[in-house]
Amino acid sequence: MRLEKIRFYNINSLKGEHSISFDEGVIADAGLFAITGPTGSGKSTILDVITLALFNYVPRLGKISKTTIEKMGSVVTHFTDEAWAEVEYTSQNNRYLSKWSISKNRNGNYRDYDMDLVHLPEGKSEGLKKSDIPARNTEIIGLSYDQFLKSILLSQGEFSKFLKANKDERSRLLEEITGTHIYRSIGKSAFEKTKDKKMAIDSLRSRMDMIPVMEEEKVLEKEKAIEEFKHTIDRHEQEITRIESLLQFANLQSQIAQRESLIKEKSDSWNNLKEQSKADLQKMSAHQEAKRFENYIQELESSHLLERRLDKEIQQSMLDLKTTKEQKSAQIEALQNLVQSEVSASNFYRKMHDFEKEIIEFDTQLHQLKAQGQQLRHRIHTSCSEAPFSIARKLSAKIPAQEAIQIIDDRIKLLPNTQGLRQTDIQQAWTEKQEKKSIVSDYIRIYERSENFRNQIKEERLKSEQVVKQITASKDQWNLLKEEEGRLQSTILEKQEILEKAKNEASLEQYRSLLKDGEPCPLCGSLDHPYAEHKKLAEIGLLSLEIDALQNTLKKNQSALTQAQTNQLQFESSLHIIQTQIEKDTQEWKEHEAQRILKTKQHPWILNIADEGWSAWIHQQEEESKKLKQQLESIEENRFLHQQREEFISLSEVTRNYQLKEEARLQRFKGSDVTEQTNLLQNQFTRAHETIEQLIKNQQENEVEKQQLKTKIEELRRQLKPLQNNYQLTTPESCRQLLLPIEQFNRISKTIENIQHIETEIKTLTEENDKLRQELEKLANASSSNSLKEIDQLDSNVLRIQKENHQGSLSTLQNEQGAIQNQLDTNQKERLRKQSMQKEFDQLEQENKSWILLNQLIGDAKGKKFSNYAQDLTLIHLLIGANARLESLTDRYFLSFRPDEDDLIVIDKYQGDTERAVRTLSGGESFLISLALALSLSDFASQKVRLESLFIDEGFGTLDHETLDVAMSTLEKLQHDSGKRIGIISHVASLKERIHTQIKVQKNAQGYSKLEIVQA
Repeated sequence: MRLEKIRFYNINSLKGEHSISFDEGVIADAGLFAITGPTGSGKSTILDVITLALFNYVPRLGKISKTTIEKMGSVVTHFTDEAWAEVEYTSQNNRYLSKWSISKNRNGNYRDYDMDLVHLPEGKSEGLKKSDIPARNTEIIGLSYDQFLKSILLSQGEFSKFLKANKDERSRLLEEITGTHIYRSIGKSAFEKTKDKKMAIDSLRSRMDMIPVMEEEKVLEKEKAIEEFKHTIDRHEQEITRIESLLQFANLQSQIAQRESLIKEKSDSWNNLKEQSKADLQKMSAHQEAKRFENYIQELESSHLLERRLDKEIQQSMLDLKTTKEQKSAQIEALQNLVQSEVSASNFYRKMHDFEKEIIEFDTQLHQLKAQGQQLRHRIHTSCSEAPFSIARKLSAKIPAQEAIQIIDDRIKLLPNTQGLRQTDIQQAWTEKQEKKSIVSDYIRIYERSENFRNQIKEERLKSEQVVKQITASKDQWNLLKEEEGRLQSTILEKQEILEKAKNEASLEQYRSLLKDGEPCPLCGSLDHPYAEHKKLAEIGLLSLEIDALQNTLKKNQSALTQAQTNQLQFESSLHIIQTQIEKDTQEWKEHEAQRILKTKQHPWILNIADEGWSAWIHQQEEESKKLKQQLESIEENRFLHQQREEFISLSEVTRNYQLKEEARLQRFKGSDVTEQTNLLQNQFTRAHETIEQLIKNQQENEVEKQQLKTKIEELRRQLKPLQNNYQLTTPESCRQLLLPIEQFNRISKTIENIQHIETEIKTLTEENDKLRQELEKLANASSSNSLKEIDQLDSNVLRIQKENHQGSLSTLQNEQGAIQNQLDTNQKERLRKQSMQKEFDQLEQENKSWILLNQLIGDAKGKKFSNYAQDLTLIHLLIGANARLESLTDRYFLSFRPDEDDLIVIDKYQGDTERAVRTLSGGESFLISLALALSLSDFASQKVRLESLFIDEGFGTLDHETLDVAMSTLEKLQHDSGKRIGIISHVASLKERIHTQIKVQKNAQGYSKLEIVQA
């Protein structure tokens, strides 16, 4: 995978559109380039753009959404409404463009982000959903987001922490760096799975033990009892059937007798009710006859009512006509009084419109004059509000125009005479003085900064000399201690040899006691024995104590040597820092001196001012500027006052015209709204005129309708004549009395319904009784003579008691049988359930054997056992690769570790393969080792993918010149051998001298940054 181009717009502090081409131009030619800029300028934003466009992830924030952007306030540049990021890359000889974008809607809220993936050069989109784009990029590149970070974007900070962590912390960091969390999860899962399986087996065993199963002998006993219950139940059921037949025959006889009595009772009631209701039945017959003529009767009554209403309307219409004509005359008289001229019905509208037009013209002119005055007032107020003069506050208030003119005239008299003065000349002179003052201020600032740096350099050189003396003293002390160490070691060796010889001699002590004077020694044959009573044991003790004291002194000496060496390293580090600062301050001093000299060349007059004295010159310039400023203000105020005077004169003229026009209008009309008043008169006059015409028309229509109604009444009378004659009524109108009132009609109707209901009941009872007789006859034919004889002898109550006794016994037997059968059914279900659970139990025990073995090998509650094992293997592979990389950086160190110890160790080849903890390494040494680890991880993560781009983020600030040269040489060799494009992100100034191709990120005063690609 090779990065070709990136383009982005409004990402973090890099506002606007930016682009970087890795496949062409100076970056492609260089191969090795640097991304430089001060801390916080946005160097890492370039890496953010890459991961954002490919995976919708940013390393410091994680997955990006509109909620993340709104909550964190990052990714999108502040105060912008749109952002996007694009990455062109090549993989497997195919070129792709991956895009990410987001924007705000009209309400200022973020829309959801969008992504797309395009084939180049044809520009065809893959048409995937935005959520599928990261996975598709992973498939094409061959690296997930985490693998991409560890293979292409290398951060030294992670490995710096990793080097100095204890074992548990190192295991956690190694999981994060290599993404091997899965091993901890597997170990934990094995433990939990085994635990769950055991709990399931124990639970199943407990449930099996709780299932009760009946013994076989007891099952047979209960099955025999059920058979006996069946025979007894059959006998009771047969007896109940016989008794029910007898009860049914007796019941039928009783029902027949009851119905015959009820039929007779109902028949008597029916005859009596018909006799009592004879008159009502006749009225109902007349009502039903009249009901056929009801529409004619109702229409005749309605016609009479309408005739009376029409008579009233005709009389009322005549009165309304008279009143409306009087109102019309009153409106004509009111208009005549308003327009002050003769008005009639024919010229009413013309007179009214002419008067309204005249008054509206007056109002229009008054409105225009008022608007003109308000416009002048507003213009005066705006101009005075913006003016910086004290008199402007008085003029901005709403005071009379003449009073304002007098105030302006009084102020003009007090102002200095500015005739003959040109504002442009004064303004130019004032501007020149300001520019000179600014130039001098800049010169003073540069001069003071230069002097400050000169003084700092002096102080730092003094510190440097002191540190050099301390280093010399430390070296002298170290040499003395080293000589003392050699002397002590030599003395200890001599004493140890003496001690060893004394111990050998002491081992012959038992033989000395056997020596006698005058007798030969069995070893040497001597007759003289001077050491027969030698005190050798005391000497051994003294020598041992002396050697112990010397060894303690040697340990103290070695401790002092270590401390002296540490001090010397600290002094050398301090000296390096001071010398670096001196170089930096010297460079700053030279830059400020160059600026100061450039200023004097550009403005030679500055040297003359320096002779006079800065303070006096600046004070003089301020006084002269103040005078010029006052002259400018006087000219401005004079011009302002004359302009306002003209405005107030115009306002005074408008006010006078308004007053004259208002007086003329009031002479013709004193009201506020002429249109409202004339509209009121017009509406009243028009309404009266229209009402008169409508009343005349209504009166004519009512006369015609009255004549038609009379004809209709005669026809209705003729239609009702037959009904009138049948019932001997005097007039057709009296036919209404044949129709029954609703209460009477309902009462008679209810009586008729009762008669019909009783008749229906009698018929139904008779039919039911016939059916009962037929059933009784069938039952008698079916029964034997003994049964019929038994019916005569037994009472029905006795039969019911016998039936209830048999039913009670039957119910008891059935309950007992059901209980036993339920026990048998339950026992069978429990037996089958227990057999099924036993199969499940055997299967679980068989499965758990594998889990128990797996848990013994890799499982524990926190997953540490398998994780530690896996991390040790991973660490071994990582260290093998790191040592291969480290060999090209330095031949001094070799990385290693002991599984049972916390610290990683380095083997120092320069000190006889001495082992020491990595935490004792200096900053530069730690950087080299962490760089080797990072490169090793990149190799490890990309074993199956060819990577042609690599970015290394920070870490170079801790290196001295020599170590930096080694690191840069290694990266240059790596770039040359692998052909990778390697980008180094750093703010270290010395990188500028070593790496000529750079992407500079520069921040401006507003907090935004810009990109510049340069080649030194």
